[in-house]
Amino acid sequence: MINITEDTFESEVLLSEIPVVVDIWTDWCGPCKQIIPILQEIEEIYNSQVKFGKIDADQNRNLINAMHIMNIPAIRFFKNGVMLDFHNGVNSNFKEEIIKKIEKLLER
Repeated sequence: MINITEDTFESEVLLSEIPVVVDIWTDWCGPCKQIIPILQEIEEIYNSQVKFGKIDADQNRNLINAMHIMNIPAIRFFKNGVMLDFHNGVNSNFKEEIIKKIEKLLER
């Protein structure tokens, strides 16, 4: 999972040739830490089809505000420079829901 910042967001996400799954998180967020191994497992499944990145919300406030992120963890799904889907929070079906959203992203 690559680190994305305000300086790299355009090149890593908006100009990416493949879909991008972006995890918005912080160090102090327990649920954010809980989903990291799940996202890493999903990343292994889609490793050449989808790029996975993470944005530290505390270090990239302008970007988080521009994306209208109100709560974390927040997952955003981008393709061709456009956010096409999102997922907020964590639940018991998190892995399955993220995989479904990635599959939809790849179909578009």
